[in-house]
Amino acid sequence: MVMSRSKRRSPSQNTAITEPPSPDAPSTRELLLVAILLVLGVGIRVAFPSRMAVEHFDEGVYASNIWFGAEAGYQYPMRRLYAPSLLPSLIEWSIIFDQMGEPSSHKVSSLAPLVPSLLAGCLTLLVVWKMTREWFGPEAGLATLAIASLSDFHALYSRTALTEPLLLLFFVAAVWTMKRAFSTSSYQFLGFAGLLTGLGWWTKYNGWLPLAVGFGGLVIAFAIDARCRHQFARLIAFWLGAVAIALAVWSPYLRELQSYGGYAEVAANHRQYVVGFGGWVSSLSQQYANLLHFDGWATRVSVGAAALLAGLMGRPSPRPCLKLVALAVGLWAASAWLGAALVMFVLSVWFVVSELHRRWFASPGEDTSDYLALYFLAAWIAGLFIATPLYHPYPRLTLPWLCAVWIGAGIAISRLVEKAGQPSKDQVLANRWVILFAVSTLAWLTVLPRFAEHGWPAWQARTGWLPIAEQIVAEVGSRAEAARGNRDEAIVYVYGEPGLFFQLNVDGSQLFAPTADLGFVARRPQDASIPVFLVTGPHAGRTAGFQEDLAQNLSHLERIAEYKYLPSKLVLLNQYDARVLESTGESLRAQRVKLYQVVHEPASR
Repeated sequence: MVMSRSKRRSPSQNTAITEPPSPDAPSTRELLLVAILLVLGVGIRVAFPSRMAVEHFDEGVYASNIWFGAEAGYQYPMRRLYAPSLLPSLIEWSIIFDQMGEPSSHKVSSLAPLVPSLLAGCLTLLVVWKMTREWFGPEAGLATLAIASLSDFHALYSRTALTEPLLLLFFVAAVWTMKRAFSTSSYQFLGFAGLLTGLGWWTKYNGWLPLAVGFGGLVIAFAIDARCRHQFARLIAFWLGAVAIALAVWSPYLRELQSYGGYAEVAANHRQYVVGFGGWVSSLSQQYANLLHFDGWATRVSVGAAALLAGLMGRPSPRPCLKLVALAVGLWAASAWLGAALVMFVLSVWFVVSELHRRWFASPGEDTSDYLALYFLAAWIAGLFIATPLYHPYPRLTLPWLCAVWIGAGIAISRLVEKAGQPSKDQVLANRWVILFAVSTLAWLTVLPRFAEHGWPAWQARTGWLPIAEQIVAEVGSRAEAARGNRDEAIVYVYGEPGLFFQLNVDGSQLFAPTADLGFVARRPQDASIPVFLVTGPHAGRTAGFQEDLAQNLSHLERIAEYKYLPSKLVLLNQYDARVLESTGESLRAQRVKLYQVVHEPASR
């Protein structure tokens, strides 16, 4: 059976597809293994806090609410183009709590803006386990939790102030509660599904994706499952109810956008990143390279570890133990050679396609299990596999799809472990496991030295802005003191670098302002004795029209300092193909930040 092993009564056309799920209570052994995995997963996400800081462009936008007053709407300029207001508000409150009870001179902790994502990333592990266990059984839940907990990719993004970790939490919870609402006709869970989808929509503009997964799951169900066709009206009514509740939750923000011209401005901004089907293959190839790049030790052993842990749920005899180890080593070798994401995807497709095929040819009434979870998972994997490469290949966009293949791989592995636990009457078949173990071990050992090249991507340092911010604050303060006798009396404009803007505000007490043009350079200030500065970084060079604007204003700018900036790989992969990045090394990674002082006489060159 694919779903819970508990007995179900035969469905009728006038009742829900299945009774409310009632999985067996976790055993002591299962709870112990789950606790170990959760501690390990949380530990990977919170370890080495000194390596975490706001760095990414979008992080700077989301984290900077605190530096703006009523005249700017208490938010970074044009923040609405990047994300709705939920995560920026949570970050703002996190910073406020960090500052409570502290003297005014207390610096904002580097961790404060990251707390919402860290909490969301850790909670997602628990939700993924609970959902998979309820849908596909304890072994599948444990295997999925092992893969999720050891995911370098998810751990890395959980250590950022980006929207993806919080979105994924709402996404998974919304799909879980939506499926339960459909299966049980529960209005309570229908409300939860709509609310969680709405909160995801408040987090990111694609927060409506659980509705797409639900609809796609129903389409597959109607094509395969006669019971779903018999209950067409009820299921569609529940789906429309989820849509209505989600829209109601999101509508206040949609009304807020009307004061800026409505959602059309946001949609127009997003369209410039759509590559369409013409760029689909290229985007897919680059996303595969991205996932390979972030395959560290933890990720590459996670699939094999999932098999071992699923096997520990039972009490294998010596022969199945050999089979289990052979299976784990084989999965390790495949992950090392092909990448964990591809291995998980193949496992997911194998499970989903084989189960859909079995369900398609099943006789009416032959199997009364609840298959909605299978249909939801199929729509989740296939839909996002098609949709994600239609967009510019930002690595973080793959996270919702990656979560789906965690689940699919976890289920497939649990089924393989179950087969391995069955005694082999055929000696030839039994010997094949010995051969698999030997070949897999050899394959794994040959690629083992390459593991050191990837290390622990989740723990990469993302603090490149910190020393630059300190140096700029010191230089600006020194010049302000010389001109005005007060280190704080200076104005610093930051062009196109929200992450650096955030760190400058953390370190300095001067007036910092973001800017998207250089019109202020030629304007003589009311008090010409107050020094004015301009900071530019790598984003300025990529901004259309900046070089021309800079050339027109060079007569009023004196370059006083230049700093070397080494972005993290997380930042660089937004602009560069991972394969190019790995072949060029630090020569491509090193970028420059320039500090100018505004003068009103031609600067000597």
